[in-house]
Amino acid sequence: MKQTGLLVLFAFWFCCLSGMENRGKLDALYRKLGIPARMQTPDFWIASLSAPDAVIMDKETIARFNEQNITKSASMADIFQLPPTLDAEELSRRIQNISQVPTSLRFYAPKKSITPQQYQQLMQNTDLENLPETTTVRYGLVTRRSYFRTFPSELAALRKGGKFDYFLETAIYFCEPLALLHLSKDGKWYFAQSYNYQGWVPVAHVAVGSKAAVEKYASSPRYRIVTTSRYYLTIDDALIQADMGTKIPCDTSDKFTEYLMVPLRSNTGELTIRRLSVPKTPDLARDYLPYTRGNIIRQGFRFAGEIYGWGGMHNTRDCSGFIMDIYRSMGVLLPRNAAQQAYCASGVFYPMASSLNAAERVTLLSALPGPMPVYLDGHTMLYLGMVNGTPYILHDFVSFKLTPKSATTNAEITAVTPLTILRNTGKSYLLELYGARDFRY
Repeated sequence: MKQTGLLVLFAFWFCCLSGMENRGKLDALYRKLGIPARMQTPDFWIASLSAPDAVIMDKETIARFNEQNITKSASMADIFQLPPTLDAEELSRRIQNISQVPTSLRFYAPKKSITPQQYQQLMQNTDLENLPETTTVRYGLVTRRSYFRTFPSELAALRKGGKFDYFLETAIYFCEPLALLHLSKDGKWYFAQSYNYQGWVPVAHVAVGSKAAVEKYASSPRYRIVTTSRYYLTIDDALIQADMGTKIPCDTSDKFTEYLMVPLRSNTGELTIRRLSVPKTPDLARDYLPYTRGNIIRQGFRFAGEIYGWGGMHNTRDCSGFIMDIYRSMGVLLPRNAAQQAYCASGVFYPMASSLNAAERVTLLSALPGPMPVYLDGHTMLYLGMVNGTPYILHDFVSFKLTPKSATTNAEITAVTPLTILRNTGKSYLLELYGARDFRY
């Protein structure tokens, strides 16, 4: 008990310290951009909406939207509707769609590039050469915040002088159900499918259960939804992070305590479920938040000051993960990547032709019905609204320039900025927008 208490105190201290460091970085960024204090709060932007708490879609409509999204987007799947077996050709296609050797030079350490021999070893560990004629689909639950990787390996793939690991595909969250499709040659990785991605996940992060048990857990009618950016649980003296939108089944609750049902992995890798008591908190909602324009903004601002995390690095998120988690807290399921959200998701798409000038783009943005994601090549942002004719966004971004000739400013944070900031190309975000999407049925 003493060790558990120390872990909780350490988590609190770590979060506070990180928050202070990020707050200082955020304040410096806002000073540089001239963002006044009033515009740094969700209330400022919500006040500009005519009906911020009007429901965009109710629970039943969201369920239909999610079904349509899964049907429409090739990257999404209802894992419980997969066939019971996959033939070798289909499984090989799935794996090779993810596990591709990059065509450009990648480094695993400073001045140490990945060699052809290392790529050969990575491909050998996929065990593609030994696929059976048919593979039985198995199921499991993620027992800690985890990740999908390009190959069944922790080997990093960095650009020269860079720090983002391009073999890290995406984070996978606590309690996430997975379809387990294949085991790596070394037995340490599953090739798996989640609701919106597939890749290689460490075997040690997954508890394997029957399809019926995993589906029953995932569809539990009693649950709590994480509404803060990060919520921490202590399980067996381990600190477990549950991110925004995580759905945790629960048993009962009383005046002061919630009794969550959490997945654990036995020594043999099998799924067990434990009843865990935690203090009641607003960070664990009884249901998904109402899907409203006001809640889109409120949830987005919960990430303000959080550092950028490519593919889920640093236990945070990147630009499309930021958008995905906002909507997931309201029960809306989206594709993982920005281009997939823009082009493949359901909803109303508002295109912006490359021929449009800045004034025409501002006019289009002014007519959008409230906050919604906007897209440019390789990046997505939450459009907030106009202030004195200038469009503003909240986004999780890496860098920007103030003028074509100015030095690039490293940001790597979630913050409010005008859409008129420049990319490294010297062209403004505004002029590179290709569209916006309103996620509604």
